[in-house]
Amino acid sequence: MVFEKRRGPFVKNQSNRKPNWSNPKPKLRNKKPPAAGARPPVAAAEDDGRVRLNKYLADRGVGSRRGCDEVIASGSVTVNGRMITELGSKVDPANDRIEVNGKLLKTAPRVVYALNKPLGVVCTNEPRESRMRAIDLIREAHGVRLFCVGRLDMDSEGLILLTNDGEFTNRITHPRYQVAKSYFVKVKGQMGAEAFEKIRKGVWLSEGRTQGARVFIKKRLSNATVLVITIREGMNREIRRMFAKLGFAVEHLKRVSIGPLTVRGLGRGRYRRLEAVEIKQLLNASEAGNIEAAAKAAEMDHDSDDDGPDSEFEE
Repeated sequence: MVFEKRRGPFVKNQSNRKPNWSNPKPKLRNKKPPAAGARPPVAAAEDDGRVRLNKYLADRGVGSRRGCDEVIASGSVTVNGRMITELGSKVDPANDRIEVNGKLLKTAPRVVYALNKPLGVVCTNEPRESRMRAIDLIREAHGVRLFCVGRLDMDSEGLILLTNDGEFTNRITHPRYQVAKSYFVKVKGQMGAEAFEKIRKGVWLSEGRTQGARVFIKKRLSNATVLVITIREGMNREIRRMFAKLGFAVEHLKRVSIGPLTVRGLGRGRYRRLEAVEIKQLLNASEAGNIEAAAKAAEMDHDSDDDGPDSEFEE
């Protein structure tokens, strides 16, 4: 046996040790979510007031950050008369003159709409999309480039926000801000206590383990279970995948609240512009991440929509 001395006690030289191929895949770590009421980490501010050009463009409704990178790379953006194509470039919003395709960018006022998205409507800004888009339902947003705050898939309905503000979108959708979202879900079959416990503790998906959810039964039908679930993450089709992992198919899914905002008062396909106080409450929710309050609001909002009772959640 050979020993080596490494700044302290003798340790074994394991250079000849055979690798363990029985379990080559490392274990995934499940980070604990921040405690309720804890403030999310705040990015360090730029000392000189400069910001990334793609963020500046996205905040003014030019597109998503990735889409803005493509606009920059195409040579469509000039700063103080000079074409900028280098990704990661920074600008001074207070002093720089920034143009896209020869048009000066002006700071547009922030607008946020709440929409009760019907089934079959898609959350995309793709102009070649043949299906009805959520942005097509907002009739009064003339001259304002709106985009969806997060997504609801085509087979789901309920509350979706639309805005022209990239920073607001980030505050509502990024997992670190822990904004709670509640859903009515109808799954096929009778769910038992074991399945509920797994949902509450977290379910392993391809991206890792979910943070866990607040869930309770709303009613039991002869061949289905209707429940309310509140989550704070935004994995792709997270709820459908969680239940599928446990052997339950989701028959109907409807989002009923985002933070303190509920779908109450909006019929299917209807929308309204949010007041400044409502926007402030949503931003406050991104700091608090209060899942209990959101779940309670969803429970109180059951069957209170103006579009009549939810027949999809009945026999």
